[in-house]
Amino acid sequence: MLIDLVGKRFGKLTVISKGITDKNSRLYWNCLCDCGNEVSKLGLLLRDGRTKSCGCLRSEYVSNKNKTHGMARTKMNMVWQEMKSRCRNPNHKRYSDYGGRGISYQESWEEFINFYNDMSDTYQDGLTLDRIDNDGDYTKENCRWSSYLSQNNNKRNCVYETVGGIRATRSQLADMFGIPRCTFYWRLSHGMTVEEALTTSKKQKTKKES
Repeated sequence: MLIDLVGKRFGKLTVISKGITDKNSRLYWNCLCDCGNEVSKLGLLLRDGRTKSCGCLRSEYVSNKNKTHGMARTKMNMVWQEMKSRCRNPNHKRYSDYGGRGISYQESWEEFINFYNDMSDTYQDGLTLDRIDNDGDYTKENCRWSSYLSQNNNKRNCVYETVGGIRATRSQLADMFGIPRCTFYWRLSHGMTVEEALTTSKKQKTKKES
């Protein structure tokens, strides 16, 4: 028995008339979509919910996903894409330092909006995404926004020294003791110990040279 679908609504589609019957005796119905398109859809697909629009629903979904909630061209989105690429793309120039040594990111950060929700509160322009533990993954708990200087001081190849009970990178120590970095490294290259390079005053240096 034929079920009349004229006037019935399925998602964004309203059936306006009976359509053709194909070679397999399946009946199509002519529909008007809310977006204005007229399409012919198989009655079976309309009734079981597999067809809900002329195709515009799928287009809207893809469009919205690509827009990434209107933030596709923001700095945070670019940081997120770069993070994913370093971890997943073997062709990335830094892959060996990240994905190549097992660094990944938390599963929910596969979607930008989750990354944004977790990290946007502390974001400021000019900061970079930094991992607190350099051997750990990119996760909400292990990530922070840092200045380029702070991030450089957190690199695996930084040399740490302990002077007067203070443990820090050589560059940080020079800043703490008020010694220009170029002077500090010049002194080290000329045989001074780290402590001597930090504590020798300009006057003492001149006296020694005389």
